[in-house]
Amino acid sequence: MDLLDRLLEHDRWATTHLLDLCRGLTDAQLDQPFDIGHGTLRETLDHQIPNVEFWTGLMTGQPVEHQRAPSSLDRLIADHERAYASFSRDGCGTKGAWTTPSATTMACP
Repeated sequence: MDLLDRLLEHDRWATTHLLDLCRGLTDAQLDQPFDIGHGTLRETLDHQIPNVEFWTGLMTGQPVEHQRAPSSLDRLIADHERAYASFSRDGCGTKGAWTTPSATTMACP
């Protein structure tokens, strides 16, 4: 396993674990304001989880959603699972190459 694979697998695992822990939180707790990051746990997850899908789309030339409304925990979990499945299928998980929007080809490790 190379370093990038290890990093990405840790991100997938850590986010899955965090989402599992969030199942015990109320909506009020998910939306409790904090003076760090994106302001609330839900807003942080709503930023973090779509990023995998967003960057996979950019690197594979697929359309990406730029903004979205606040998500339910169930949607965040489903989006996380779908994003990593898509990343694995379309991204470096295939040991192929991506073409960036500037047409630069990036070989996967």
